[in-house]
Amino acid sequence: MNAVDCSRGSLQPASQPVWKLAIVVPLALGLSVVLDSIGQTISWGTAVGNTLVQSDGATVGASFNFELGTFVDGFNPRVENPSVWAANWRAFDQANTSNAKFNPDFGFVSSSSVLDENGHTTVSPFAGEPEPHDFRGSQGYIWAFNDKTPSADAEWALITDSQWKFPDNAQPNAPVLQWRLSEGDGESHEPVFGGVNNTSGPGVKTETTAFDLQTHTFVPEPSTVFLVLAGWGALLLSRPRRIDFPADFVRSPRRGGFSVTPSRRG
Repeated sequence: MNAVDCSRGSLQPASQPVWKLAIVVPLALGLSVVLDSIGQTISWGTAVGNTLVQSDGATVGASFNFELGTFVDGFNPRVENPSVWAANWRAFDQANTSNAKFNPDFGFVSSSSVLDENGHTTVSPFAGEPEPHDFRGSQGYIWAFNDKTPSADAEWALITDSQWKFPDNAQPNAPVLQWRLSEGDGESHEPVFGGVNNTSGPGVKTETTAFDLQTHTFVPEPSTVFLVLAGWGALLLSRPRRIDFPADFVRSPRRGGFSVTPSRRG
């Protein structure tokens, strides 16, 4: 007979021992976290030992950032002014020396992130935006830069590929998508700006060398002093010249201006 000893405040035996609950509950919570993060994984970057150079041939250094992302619907960076690229850019993931996903000594960029079932990135800080972007069905780009403001000191490379399409739906059981700047897997990279795999696109470069990625820069803006001097030069050139007439010619008034007639003197 399983009597209950109320004098000691004991209870009837539980259906599950306490030690089992201590294991099951955390596992259930952990599983829910895993399920929340299920989505399509995208791995991107370069290969170890890739040659990453700037427009002047110098190595792409620690000041550079790499971002995987897309542009808002309807925005075409091939025809739009670079000054408005940043305002229309939506980042999905990033790699730099601060997060240890870019090693300039080895020319190595490597990162991965997950596209969740709502089409959002799961990477901080982009995942915490008030209105996260829906990447589903968007064209993917890799943007390398040291400054997102175009200038003579800015170095950019914007690369895309026809195969770099964010999936329309997250597929947790699908193979990891590999978006790499190095050649292979039948990819056909397009340099929207800068160069990739020894193919140069728009932008300015002063050094020609073999590269896996080369950033380009911009035509320097004319300085204020130069513009002032050019303006004064134009004014000087536009001043009317004095005409020296022969001694036997005089100017006589006519309707609408002056004409030159021979002098009757003498």
